Amino acid sequence: MRWYKTKLILTMKKFVYLFFASLLPALLSAQIHEKPPKIITEIDSIANWINKHKTEPYKYLDYNGNDTVATYVWLIDNHISKVNKITTVRDFNNNTPILFSIVAEYYFSNNQPILIREDGSFDGIVNPQHIDDKSNKDNKTFNDYYYDHYEIMSEMVVKITDTDTIMVFNEVLKDAIDLLDKYKHLQNYNPYKNLPYDSIVAYDFKGDGGRLIIYKNKLDRSAKNPKKLTPQQLQKLIATVTDTATYGEGTSACFDPHLGFVFYHKGAIKSSINVCFSCNYLVADEYLPAHNHSNYIEAGDDYFIRIPKYGFSPQGIEKLLQLCKELGLTYCKAPAAPLEAIPSPNKE
Repeated sequence: MRWYKTKLILTMKKFVYLFFASLLPALLSAQIHEKPPKIITEIDSIANWINKHKTEPYKYLDYNGNDTVATYVWLIDNHISKVNKITTVRDFNNNTPILFSIVAEYYFSNNQPILIREDGSFDGIVNPQHIDDKSNKDNKTFNDYYYDHYEIMSEMVVKITDTDTIMVFNEVLKDAIDLLDKYKHLQNYNPYKNLPYDSIVAYDFKGDGGRLIIYKNKLDRSAKNPKKLTPQQLQKLIATVTDTATYGEGTSACFDPHLGFVFYHKGAIKSSINVCFSCNYLVADEYLPAHNHSNYIEAGDDYFIRIPKYGFSPQGIEKLLQLCKELGLTYCKAPAAPLEAIPSPNKE
């Protein structure tokens, strides 16, 4: 009986040792392969959401010598969210079929590239406008380039399988910006067409420190001197804020709006626009493509970067100042001097 108990104990110990030995590679692997940085996880999450929600794309076909370029553009909520570009290279002299295809996927958030997957080669493309489908995954070997808003992320958090040169960073980022510019006309420049509202009311308010006229769907307590816009004034406001000519200059680093426009439908708040004349820009609840497709400044010696100039143009600020004065509001004064361009916190 003792011998049986001893053998049982030894067997159990052996089982425990083997169990922990089997876990050791996984534990070591977990330490070696650390979790990606938070920004990478967030970008991947956005890309997955785009792939899940994208609908029928706009399709374009271009011919460039022996190459055929097929481009598919997806819009979500009036934003360009994804572009697939498939370049098919043919051997014209021998009149052979497809030699190979190069695929690039561009993901965008708030009109900024966030992820570019490119250099995927295919022996054949079953359904090129849905290259993320499982049927095509076996043949592609993508390099992933991640970007954080306005500039290339540090090499520490960029996942690239083959090359990590600044030159490649520049090229793929410039391709994304060029595609965005090329197809920006697809976006609806007037998002208020689909917004249910029956009136717009302008207010004076104290937006010091970035306070907005509407917070948690409630009017700011400092709002006063309400002025309901006439149909003509309403049309003028919408035409101005959705016009690309309204923007294109620099802004201040602050945002202290004192003019607010609130859209109502049957008494309920639906949207708002906050204007700061001294800081030379606005913040709107609705996404305004015109506001994000103005002039650009190019900066950076070691990498490609273009920052939209969100500030009002002389023409734009003049129209808004004129409307402000027509309404008899208080804070209708242009900025004292031209401002340098910096990124704006405009809502997506």
